[in-house]
Amino acid sequence: SAVAGSQFVAELIRLGSDDAYGRVGLSAVGNKTRVVVELSEPTGQREAEIHDGNCDVLGTAVYALQPLVDGVSTTVLDIGLGPLRRTGYTVMVPDASGGPGGLCGDLARAQPPSAAPTFD
Repeated sequence: SAVAGSQFVAELIRLGSDDAYGRVGLSAVGNKTRVVVELSEPTGQREAEIHDGNCDVLGTAVYALQPLVDGVSTTVLDIGLGPLRRTGYTVMVPDASGGPGGLCGDLARAQPPSAAPTFD
């Protein structure tokens, strides 16, 4: 699993008709944060971003993440783990077909891995 070893894990929920589901792993790397996005269905390359707000009220994009290749993206952001979780940010993976929806994960809901959902 790509998110193995993450300090916190958040579930990506489906918005719309996307067939995939996934997880976001967060880990401190000094005063930065490693963000790993992992999808259940590797479907070529997909974009991913961190937005203000939550899955119910999605705000503007504030951080671009590395594109998902074969269902995995790893990005190190210049923001600490605590502030990233507390600020009210959300990971958004747009729908693979380009339509409305996609996958969304509220970072404030991230939990230690032992309590997080899995799909291994």
